[in-house]
Amino acid sequence: MPAELRIDGLDLRNVQQAGDQVKATFRFDPAQLPAPAAISRLTDAMAITDLSSSEPGVEDVIRQIYTDREVAL
Repeated sequence: MPAELRIDGLDLRNVQQAGDQVKATFRFDPAQLPAPAAISRLTDAMAITDLSSSEPGVEDVIRQIYTDREVAL
């Protein structure tokens, strides 16, 4: 992995390279690192030509709540 893809507070999920272009997908916890700070870290680390941001779908959030929930019997 190129050194510039190791960014504090961001979890590298996927890297695709085509020629001199690299597409990287990162994940971060907005409770620990607000989105503007995450974007700032990305742009400080490398030249960005295209950037998109997405949040998990409501189904994924509900599934995670029930998966993490402890049931007392």
